Amino acid sequence: MKYPKRIIPKFPYDEWENGTVVINKEPRRNIALYTKLENSKGYKRTTVSYARYLMSVSLGRKLKTNEHVDHINGDKLDDRIENLQILTPKENNLKAIEENGLGELFLTIRCGTCGNNFERARRNSILVNKFIESNYCSRECAGKRLAPSKILKEYRLDKHLGKYRSGRDYNPDPYTLTWDDVREIRKRFKIWKEDCPSIQELSDEYEISRHTVRSILMGRSWKEPVDNTRIIKYSGKIADIVFNR
Repeated sequence: MKYPKRIIPKFPYDEWENGTVVINKEPRRNIALYTKLENSKGYKRTTVSYARYLMSVSLGRKLKTNEHVDHINGDKLDDRIENLQILTPKENNLKAIEENGLGELFLTIRCGTCGNNFERARRNSILVNKFIESNYCSRECAGKRLAPSKILKEYRLDKHLGKYRSGRDYNPDPYTLTWDDVREIRKRFKIWKEDCPSIQELSDEYEISRHTVRSILMGRSWKEPVDNTRIIKYSGKIADIVFNR
């Protein structure tokens, strides 16, 4: 469907002399309305959504501030009148949540004390709050702290819609790094060799973060006794790690 670039505003916007239809970066059509000022060479100007303009012309009145014009099929450039509907701000927000996957992130966690699964907002979990040692299902379990809790799943919850959206799964029993693994990582990381694995490859293979891999290679963590380890650096970069066996 072709849309005009210049129009003569209709009621209830007929107090404006002319209008120009433009497309913004969103993209969405807007209409810029102009009228010439009396005793002046200047123009008075305002901008309104083209969909809102069409709905106002169709109803024969200007829409209220709490009346939002929504595109039924989600295409913001499809301004056919049969594709437009009026929603309240709450209804419009709920539709945006349902279509765009908005909502708060939650975690399913297995309590390290009682073993029961419970839900906790991600913003209140150990993944965000680094001052928390571990999350527990209750204060009683947190007081005992028999073992660290394990994160099982991350998902998105729409409170208004009451729907659960799919998320990613966590490994409840992650691989435990050993001294043999640490020595193997340091032995394999030879930056001048063609088959030298990258930090990311080591991270995926041993199921640890890239920060942990760098800490191991730099000797910041998993420190060997001083007599058995020697770290050689050139210009701040790790050249090699040699162990005197």
